[in-house]
Amino acid sequence: MAQRVNSNSEFSEEERHYLRYLLKVNNAFEQTLNYKPVNLRADLQKKYQQAAEGVDVKKLNNYLRRQVRIVHVKLHVGRRDGFSLTERAYRYGNHGIYITMKEKRKRIFVSLTDSNQYDRQIYIKLYPETGGMEIKVPVDVKVQKHEDYTRQVGLAMGMYAMLTTDEGNVYGEKLGEYQVALADWIREQAAKHRANQGQDPGRKKYAARKQRMTEQLHSYINKELNRFLKTEKPGIIYLPKLPRPGKHGGSKAINNSVNLWQRGYIRSRLQQKCQEQSVKMVEVFGKGIGTKCSICGGDGHKKEGVFTCDTCGYQAEEKQNAAQNAKKRGME
Repeated sequence: MAQRVNSNSEFSEEERHYLRYLLKVNNAFEQTLNYKPVNLRADLQKKYQQAAEGVDVKKLNNYLRRQVRIVHVKLHVGRRDGFSLTERAYRYGNHGIYITMKEKRKRIFVSLTDSNQYDRQIYIKLYPETGGMEIKVPVDVKVQKHEDYTRQVGLAMGMYAMLTTDEGNVYGEKLGEYQVALADWIREQAAKHRANQGQDPGRKKYAARKQRMTEQLHSYINKELNRFLKTEKPGIIYLPKLPRPGKHGGSKAINNSVNLWQRGYIRSRLQQKCQEQSVKMVEVFGKGIGTKCSICGGDGHKKEGVFTCDTCGYQAEEKQNAAQNAKKRGME
């Protein structure tokens, strides 16, 4: 919600301040969503009134409610669904589980068929047809220790070549092909769907093929991550911390490819595989990592995938230079 407020260029700074205040103070946020007057303790009420001065409160409150409806859509009644619970959102007792509700100090009790108890995040799978539910629990994976995994490796992540090391080795060089194929197909299907909306076209085949293509992409990512670990044998890897996704301009085809970039999935899978293989993953400061020379630290420029330092003349593949900078920053 805060990200939506911050990215809306139509708001003045005063309007953003008012909306941020509602999001920050739980009671004010709850009362606004329920069309109730905001009533807080004296010090908070004074700050609320100051924030509300000079802005259209009704318009902003309606905007906030509308955004909540967009983000928290109603579940489809004909679909099996579920939700995640952190370890603090449930407790065991009386041969069952107590699940936290939205109402304060209230829990729903559900009797269980076994006596298993867990202390981690769980997933509740709902079966509306039978009135039942299932608890899904992450499985502990045995951590492996490799005596020969001792190298320190710098990495750079890309949209077309998944990983490039500081020595120039590339893993997942076909990532771009998979992602562009998926993005092009989705864009093509979206155009067809808009053209045939009056005929109410079905979406089952679309959803099934999209899932197959996404699974193929994920399978390729996992295969290449495994190859990276087995080949490089790292003890520590250094990876630039990526900025949050932003808005893009220009070509819609490029925008679709960027939006479907699996960088979050790649990072989470790499992190899990590193944990399983006792490899330490270190995130380093990412600002300027692709424009600084890894040899002298001077500024440089990139052209046709090659980085050239304007100070010392060093040349390298741009992702390799970024990976070298990641390793350099991580070891400092």
